[in-house]
Amino acid sequence: MKIKIAACAAAITIFFAGVFVGRMQLLNHSVIVKPQNTEQMPLEPLTSVPSTAQAEDNKVNINTAGIPELCGLPGIGEALAQRIIDYREANGDFQSIEEIMAVKGIGDGKFDGIRKYIKIK
Repeated sequence: MKIKIAACAAAITIFFAGVFVGRMQLLNHSVIVKPQNTEQMPLEPLTSVPSTAQAEDNKVNINTAGIPELCGLPGIGEALAQRIIDYREANGDFQSIEEIMAVKGIGDGKFDGIRKYIKIK
């Protein structure tokens, strides 16, 4: 009985060792493809943080946005987008992004969710 248990343990050990070695060989033979610069232009490094100007350009201007743009904001549906537009038409342009909280349905929580995605100019 001890021989069978030892044989099973050895077989299991050999199996997992084989899986480990096979996996390591796959990792060591990975192919890395470098992008081709066919236009012979200098390649610019990728950055994970957009510049302030880029981040500002991607924001939705709540003084000019229509329903599709406003619906792109987190938590804003068509009805709320229409209320934003109605408020803007009745009261003029928003003077600050915080003023959007005067629109029914936009409280502190919703404002915190959209604050970094909106602008007024």
